Amino acid sequence: MSITARYTRLVLRVLAVFTAVTAPSSRIAQAAPDTLVVCSAALRPAISEWAAFRAQQRHEIAVISPPASAVELSDMIRRAYEAGRLHYVLLIGDVLQRQAAEPVLIAGNVTPTCYVRARVNVQWGSEPLIATDIPFADVDNDNLPDVAIGRIPATTRSQLAAVLRKTMDYEQKAKEGAWRHKLNIASGTGGFGAVTDALIEAAARQVIQQNVPAEYITEHISSSTHAPDGSADESSFPQRARQQLSEGSLAWVYLGHGRPTELDRVRTSTGSESILSVRDVPNLHCGGHNPLAVLIACYTGAMDAPRSCLAEELLLAKEGPVAVIAATRVTMPYGNIVLGCELLRACFRDQPEHLGEILRLAERRTLNDAKDDQLRTALDSIAAGLNPGVVDLAGERREHVLMYQLFGDPLLHLRYAPATEAQATENRAADP
Repeated sequence: MSITARYTRLVLRVLAVFTAVTAPSSRIAQAAPDTLVVCSAALRPAISEWAAFRAQQRHEIAVISPPASAVELSDMIRRAYEAGRLHYVLLIGDVLQRQAAEPVLIAGNVTPTCYVRARVNVQWGSEPLIATDIPFADVDNDNLPDVAIGRIPATTRSQLAAVLRKTMDYEQKAKEGAWRHKLNIASGTGGFGAVTDALIEAAARQVIQQNVPAEYITEHISSSTHAPDGSADESSFPQRARQQLSEGSLAWVYLGHGRPTELDRVRTSTGSESILSVRDVPNLHCGGHNPLAVLIACYTGAMDAPRSCLAEELLLAKEGPVAVIAATRVTMPYGNIVLGCELLRACFRDQPEHLGEILRLAERRTLNDAKDDQLRTALDSIAAGLNPGVVDLAGERREHVLMYQLFGDPLLHLRYAPATEAQATENRAADP
C-alpha cells in the first residue's frame, strides 16, 4: 500500500472518530471500539492529534459526551463493553466539588465520578464517601475492574492538548538513557510509633527487594536520613526529593503522609517545609524523561477537592510526570503496602503494554486473598498483629482499590528498560 493510501486510510479512521463525537451522548459508535473517550464538545478539538496517533497503533476509538450523572455514565460504558472489544476508558474533565447530600449536576468541562460509602478508612478520620472512577471499570457488577480507566482532569483545550502532547512525546521522543533503569523512591516519616514504623519500613523494603528486577537501580531517600543537622546532606530533604523527581526515572514513588495540595511537611534548616506542593510544580523539569509518579499517601489524588489536587497539577504541568497514580481519601499502611506490592508485580513481572492495564491487574490482585502467596500472607500477619482488634483486611484492600486513581492516559506505553538477553529468555520460558 502506498504512503498516500495509508495516510488516506488513517484520515478516514480519525474522521470516523469525530463522526461518533457529533452523535448524541447516549449513542456509542457503531464500530465496536477498544477505547472509549468521554469528552465534552468544547474540548474535542484538542484530542484529534492524539486520536490519530492511537489509530496508528490500531486502536479503535469512540468519543462520547459526558452525561449528567455517574449512573448514566456507567450505563454508557457498559453498553460499549457489551459490543465486545472495550478495554480502555479515558475520562476527560474535572470533577465538581461534591455538595453534601445533593446530586452533582454537570457543568462546563466536567465528567462525573462515583461516590462509594467507606466503612474502614473512616476509622482513620476519612470522609464517609470515597470519590472514585473505579466503579466505571466494573461492567459486570462483580466488584472487579474489567477495563483499564484513567482521567485527564483538563478543563481547557490548552490543558488537554499539553497533557496529550506530553504523552505522545514520552512515547516518541523521550531520550534514551540511564533514567529508564531507575526506580526512585522518597519516603517521609511514618509517625505511627517507633515499633509500627519499623515494621512498616521493613515490610516495604521486602516488597521492593522481592519485586524490582536486578537490572533496575533503586535510589531510596528518606527524610530521616537527610536531616539538615550538619551531620547529613547539607541540602534539605524536600529539595533532594524534588531534584530526584526532575532527574527522571521509570517511576518516582513517594511513601508517606499527604494532603490534597501537598506531601508531608518536614523540619528543615529554615523551618517546616512541604516535601512537594502545588507551588513547587511549575519548577519541575522532567522533560525528556518524565517519570510515572506514584503517590502512596492520603488525599494527594482528591479530584473533588475545592482546588486542584497535587496529582492533577503534576499531570497538567508541561514538564511534570507523564502520569500519576494517587489516592482520593485517607489511606492506611496495610492497604498501601499490598496495592504497592501488586503494582510492582504487574509493572515488572507482567509488563503489560499499557499503563492502565498495570493498574487494573494490580487492583484485581489486591482484591484477592492470595492465600498461597507467601509475601502477601506475611503482610496479612503483620497487619493483624498491629491491629489486635477486629481487622477487616479485605475491606481495607477494597477501599484502597477504590481510592487510587490513574491521572493520565490509560493507553500510555511505559518506557521500560530494555530486557537483557537472560531476562528475555526467562520471560519466553514463562509464557504459557
